[in-house]
Amino acid sequence: AREPEQAVSAPRQSSRQFWASLPQLLRDDRNFRRFILARLLMVLGGMGAGFLTVAAVSRWQVADGTVGLYTLALLIGQTLANAGAGLLADRTGHKLPLELGSALLVLAYLLAWLAPAADWYFVVFLLLGLGTGAAVVSGTMIVLEFSPADLRPTYTGLINTALGFMGMVSPLIGAWLATRSYDVLFGLSALFCLAGLSSLRAWVREPRVQAEPAP
Repeated sequence: AREPEQAVSAPRQSSRQFWASLPQLLRDDRNFRRFILARLLMVLGGMGAGFLTVAAVSRWQVADGTVGLYTLALLIGQTLANAGAGLLADRTGHKLPLELGSALLVLAYLLAWLAPAADWYFVVFLLLGLGTGAAVVSGTMIVLEFSPADLRPTYTGLINTALGFMGMVSPLIGAWLATRSYDVLFGLSALFCLAGLSSLRAWVREPRVQAEPAP
């Protein structure tokens, strides 16, 4: 696919001018700034994702075949979410699919925390796949709707840098918590995902909808 050529209206900047302009961009675009904070909370909530299989093996000594079926459930969830988030976003914008995906992640971590048996983890991984799939589709595409055309690379770079840093830190926090208690790890994961969902729903406006700026 070839994108249509677009005229660039912004004047060319030096590297120093570019870096100096970033704080002002975040100050001016309150909606995008709030979106970044909400997404950071969600990524921090993902600190438990890498330890779900380890927890299942540790708690119930599940067989290798069962672990493979967990992965299958995860992939099924991601596949369904990839299609479903796109279809829903075409009608409502990407904010709603991202909110639904975050809610499913909250449920996944709560279930991982409270699950009484290994079979419950099939649902955990399915929910995890649905939530992460929605986050990949709508969490990526919504950024393009926050920014004017000539600033899309800047907006994309800002969000990817922020989430990339949190993506490096959150597994380290998760590893530290996992050495103490999987219950604490999954409970906190659910809490941070819920905080991200609440922030997204309460503070962030759907960028596709042209409305008056929030106070």
